[in-house]
Amino acid sequence: MTTDIPAAPQPGSIQAIWDHCWDVVVNHYADFSGTATRREFWTFYFARLIVGLVTMVIPFVGTILIFGTLIPTFAIGARRLHDMGHSGWWQLLLLIPILGWIALIVMLCQPTNDHYVTPPVKQSSPVSPSSGPIQH
Repeated sequence: MTTDIPAAPQPGSIQAIWDHCWDVVVNHYADFSGTATRREFWTFYFARLIVGLVTMVIPFVGTILIFGTLIPTFAIGARRLHDMGHSGWWQLLLLIPILGWIALIVMLCQPTNDHYVTPPVKQSSPVSPSSGPIQH
């Protein structure tokens, strides 16, 4: 007896985009750590934009969409900035009209920084065994 395994969706297909966006919203809802590629970020962003424009005609649904995807949007933005070696806090540039928006878009379009994989872990200095307990 054979079982048919569904084929993986073709890259760039509507199904692949839907699967990607679903993964970002469900599995990485508030995941601000790690990295996101340019393709991952822009696929999610433009899919959210298109769905937002379509649902704009139904005010209640559009409002739920905007607030429901607010955290994943900032999370994937932070991961995209991490991919280039920047802090996710650079998203605060959105608070500066026009110039901040342009600066952030330019940053988000930059290629991956190959020298930056994960945030550097601060190593604590080991305690010398000869130091003994602290005496007062």
